[in-house]
Amino acid sequence: MPSRLGDRSAIPSGYIGGLDTYRTIAVAAVVVHHYVPKSSGVHRVMPLGWFGVQAFFVLSAFLITRILLVEREALQGAGSIPDHGKRRDAFTRFYARRTLRIFPLYYGYLFGLFVLALFFNVGSVGRSIGWNLLYLQNFSAMWTDGPSFTGHLWTLAIEEQFYLVWPFVMLLVPHEWLGRVAGLAIGVGVASRVGLLLADVAPGDAQRITFARLDAFGAGALLAMWTAPGKLTVRRRTLVVASGALGAVALGGFAVRKLIGPFSRVGGRTFAEEAAFVWVGLAGAAFFTFVIFAIASGMVPRPVQRLLEFRPLRYIGSISYGIYVWHILAPALWREGWSLLTGGAAEYDHIGGLGLTLIISALSWRFFESPINSLKSRFPSAQPAVFPDQAASPAASAQ
Repeated sequence: MPSRLGDRSAIPSGYIGGLDTYRTIAVAAVVVHHYVPKSSGVHRVMPLGWFGVQAFFVLSAFLITRILLVEREALQGAGSIPDHGKRRDAFTRFYARRTLRIFPLYYGYLFGLFVLALFFNVGSVGRSIGWNLLYLQNFSAMWTDGPSFTGHLWTLAIEEQFYLVWPFVMLLVPHEWLGRVAGLAIGVGVASRVGLLLADVAPGDAQRITFARLDAFGAGALLAMWTAPGKLTVRRRTLVVASGALGAVALGGFAVRKLIGPFSRVGGRTFAEEAAFVWVGLAGAAFFTFVIFAIASGMVPRPVQRLLEFRPLRYIGSISYGIYVWHILAPALWREGWSLLTGGAAEYDHIGGLGLTLIISALSWRFFESPINSLKSRFPSAQPAVFPDQAASPAASAQ
């Protein structure tokens, strides 16, 4: 039962089912971005791929920070300084659980792609394999054309880089500085996009730089800190709501501008493109922060709540990691399979690809990811368990 807004802690502990539906919507935006032709009017309204990824980044930071707040509480209690062994155990638990959740599917996909390359044309898999193995393909994409079926994995590289650094921030930085560090991350994200813009880096390349997406991670982390038990005040709640409203207005204005058309050009790009690159990412971070807050706190109308709890939508969200990983390759598998079975050119590539994506993702979760994920019980979360271990994003979408 969601907490009332009058409670000091508006976001309850425990599993938040509505966030699975949030994941479904986010991954659907990414799939539409990749499946619908660029000439379609859909792309004129909003950069769906950008916002789908931004939605995942905010959620990932929110959930990961909740987990690390539990670890921090277990380590420090009322402010005592933990010894080296306890810190080491906390890092071991966190990274072991993230490894079991993220690596099997990711490296399984790369291995499967390598095997398929022996029989089918799936791009130059070996050209950037080192970057992919090290989760650095978001940087390699700036200088080389990545293989077509691993190009979308740059978002997972950004997430993994965040996972690598953020635990040290959460477990080592003094408590009174945590909120300031999250706020600094927001500022660095915006400043990085401005700097890259002034350096004339193409927005498509610049959006892959981790620093340029830090406002999404900072916003999600700040929400987790503010909504920890006993931390949510009326003032902070008002700020969350106001930021969401401003984000919605900014996104709406951007959509109208894209529909009307560009008004001017700066450095060969339209003003709308410049605004999208610098400001719309921040507006999206604010908007999705509010959406997560509204869902987690129960601050949504009853019909919306029923939709959020709709089991098929929640299930799709629970396998959204697999959907994200497989949805680029699936249409090609559909075409090859259709050709082998019928001898003719495939029809309805993306419809068949979507169906195949859902089937592969469901089977992967049931028979591959879930059994491995169960091994996390060997690395139990810190106690007391104020929040659940439910980090979810393109890189970790199930509990």
